[in-house]
Amino acid sequence: MEKGVIVYSSVSVVHRARKLLKRLGFQTQVVQLPSDLGLKGCNYGMECFWTDLEDILQYSKQNKLKVKAVFRVGETESGRVYTAYDLS
Repeated sequence: MEKGVIVYSSVSVVHRARKLLKRLGFQTQVVQLPSDLGLKGCNYGMECFWTDLEDILQYSKQNKLKVKAVFRVGETESGRVYTAYDLS
């Protein structure tokens, strides 16, 4: 199943979002992202099922959880591939 990673403004916000979303029944996990993604600051994100992404982004916006970036995660023979998702 396809996955996505949501990067929040800090690792504290990642953990807070995960805790809140767990109460709503979303399956997520905190992951460390590769440094070559060019993110400044927090290199941790919250991995979720791609099918849940829009609902989680809407919930994050309603609860003022600042989203810094979103990536679609793909798997290849050489490892994971992160494709930027347009937040606009």
